[in-house]
Amino acid sequence: MKRFIFLISIIITLCSCERNEIEINNNSIIGEWKLVQIDQYVMNPSGANLSTTDYSSKNVIYNFQKNNLLKVSGGENFGYSNGEYPYEFKKDYLSGFPSPEDTKINLVIINDSKWVFNYSGSQITLSIAYVDGPTLILEKK
Repeated sequence: MKRFIFLISIIITLCSCERNEIEINNNSIIGEWKLVQIDQYVMNPSGANLSTTDYSSKNVIYNFQKNNLLKVSGGENFGYSNGEYPYEFKKDYLSGFPSPEDTKINLVIINDSKWVFNYSGSQITLSIAYVDGPTLILEKK
């Protein structure tokens, strides 16, 4: 199941790599993004189930600033607690030891954690599902 989730994340990211690179270069992700949902796979005796937590009624804000500082405010969440974190957008390998068939993907590195990054209009997703972590869904504020 972990490999399936990982493959889906990679396929989605690879399908939109060119657009993401253009958008990152144009700084269109700079600014305030409201956390609206967190998806997380949880294991139970019957297998893995997707657990979705709705944050749309809360006011959790991820503010990506031009100085490569992410400010999180508005309350506790399953992503990052209130505070400031260094971040960097880059096209890189997900693995620290890439094989010849691996390709670079769009990542945002927040406080030394690699998140798979996907941008589509007014919404971004940040995912560490490849290591059984959450997927954060944010909308432009």
